[in-house]
Amino acid sequence: MSNVTALKQPTAERPIALLLSQLDALTNKKKQCQAELKNIEAEITGIQSEIQDYMERSDLKEISSQQGGKAVMNTKTIYAFESPETKNDFFKFAFENEYYQLLYQRPGQKACEELIAEGMTIPGIKTVEKIEIQYKPQ
Repeated sequence: MSNVTALKQPTAERPIALLLSQLDALTNKKKQCQAELKNIEAEITGIQSEIQDYMERSDLKEISSQQGGKAVMNTKTIYAFESPETKNDFFKFAFENEYYQLLYQRPGQKACEELIAEGMTIPGIKTVEKIEIQYKPQ
């Protein structure tokens, strides 16, 4: 038996070489689009900042464009740890007072992986293997 894995022809009519070539082209196109998207998002952020400054100076909560669009300034409250050191105080408070609703509702992937690797069984957690095809062009 050989240690070399032979590429199997897919059940589709297209040869594997063509599929890999198409995947390479689409992966490169995706990278280009992601770079362009980053630039566009940075430009949008800069423009939004200028609009916010204008609206704050003018004491406006919304403003309409000539094209029919509308910019609305909302305030969103975000709850975050004061510092990395205060994390323990937060968790202690949540557990001592049984305020479990304060805790994030999704299991931490890395933490679960590490505890299960140590042989621990975590109640309520199951492991699921997800298979993906990852392609890295040259």
